[in-house]
Amino acid sequence: MSTPLTSAAPLGVFSRLMSYCLPGRRTSHGALWLAILCILILVFTLALPDTDHAQMPASVGASESSAYAELNLEEIYYAQQTLLRHATGSLLKHRPGITDLYFVGFAGYAYEEVFLNEVQFSKKLFDDRFDTSGRSVMLTNSLRTVRSLPLANGHNLHALLRHIGGVIDPDEDMVFLFLTSHGAAERLSVEFGPLGLNDLGASALKPMLDESGIKWRIVVVSACYSGGFVDALKTDYSLIISASRKDRASFGCSNDHDMTYFGKAFFSEQLRRSHSYLEAFENAAAAIAAREQQRGLPASEPQIYVGRAMRAKLRELETRIDSPVSGDTTKGQLGPQDATSIRAGCESNEGPRVAASHCKR
Repeated sequence: MSTPLTSAAPLGVFSRLMSYCLPGRRTSHGALWLAILCILILVFTLALPDTDHAQMPASVGASESSAYAELNLEEIYYAQQTLLRHATGSLLKHRPGITDLYFVGFAGYAYEEVFLNEVQFSKKLFDDRFDTSGRSVMLTNSLRTVRSLPLANGHNLHALLRHIGGVIDPDEDMVFLFLTSHGAAERLSVEFGPLGLNDLGASALKPMLDESGIKWRIVVVSACYSGGFVDALKTDYSLIISASRKDRASFGCSNDHDMTYFGKAFFSEQLRRSHSYLEAFENAAAAIAAREQQRGLPASEPQIYVGRAMRAKLRELETRIDSPVSGDTTKGQLGPQDATSIRAGCESNEGPRVAASHCKR
């Protein structure tokens, strides 16, 4: 994701310097060598890769650009430890005998709010329907959350995964990691104005997960070319899902959309109706293909990998989530009045919040 050089001025300078080197041109040796040196400097300058950090996308307006320029970088960096401590300090520990699910959302690209929207929606969905309330954390790059939530970068993600690895039972519990941003081959774009954050590579994410001690892991990567993460992350104990094949783009990654094509199909349309990630993926992939074909877009071809040991673990989690009683002994058993309220909520879809996590769908 680089911005091409469009100014004609460097080319004009290059042409002028080259004229000093043309045969038949009467030029002193000093001027000739100076021209050659200037040409070499210009060529190397033009060859340097442009970066997202150097120039904001054209979609960023003047007022938003000013807001980025006014960010207090030192204050933001020093605040990360406090924000991480606040985010992790309230995480509930595992419950013996129960397969607990922990949710981590990572919105990597600040310039377009679609990624933040997607993480916020999926966190609420998982808190409501997958019993992750008290066990969910968001890392976000956004002007809206820069003072309230930890940044989405490699350092914070590594620290968060290590912390979660210390509060779960690695043999019982599962972690759902959702990363959404722009992407390139085996790389997720991590961008927030002048902060100079490093992109997240698949080769860097794998050791983070391994070192954390998290055994049962579900990783969903929503980005262009995200299929490159699948081979890099797969283990016998993992479920890996990508929004596209490793050589294909995905769509809906702009402020024109509330969610990406993949995020809308997988989270909003399918996981609101099903507790099965495998069923949700199959239905979402079909819906995305139909949507892309209708709009004349090349197929993104979302990818999935299920580890040999993971299928049985997923069924165990689904059974636990589908159970009418969560098994949270700290909250006590549900009484007759609660059960009646839950049934009413399931039937009307407008019941109390607790109903969402107990309805069999």
